[in-house]
Amino acid sequence: MKKTPTIKELKDLCLKKGVYVGLDKYLSLVAVYITKIFLYTPLKPMQVMFLWFLLQLAACYVIVQGTYLHVMVCIVLFHSAIILDHVDGQMARYKKEQSILALYVDQIYHNVANPLFIIVLSIAADVFW
Repeated sequence: MKKTPTIKELKDLCLKKGVYVGLDKYLSLVAVYITKIFLYTPLKPMQVMFLWFLLQLAACYVIVQGTYLHVMVCIVLFHSAIILDHVDGQMARYKKEQSILALYVDQIYHNVANPLFIIVLSIAADVFW
């Protein structure tokens, strides 16, 4: 069994060198700590990817309810999913399980979840206001 790396080793291995856009740098730093926790589990990066997709779908369902509390829960779920998106990539880099299939599925999930989120956000705005 492979020894779980330290946070410093994970940062050196998993964090991209170069320019980050927006909050990506900070989300990646937070994700390193969560990645370390996920490395103790038997989950594979593709399973974590499916988990963040389900979280985004759950966020879309929650926000349609339209109350202030639902909007706050949606924000927490959606940002958790974004962090898990970083976690699956870091896990794949660490475990050397990167593949074209994973990249393809990741793009499909983004192409489904992000437009869906915009649609349900507009529905929630109509209900909320």
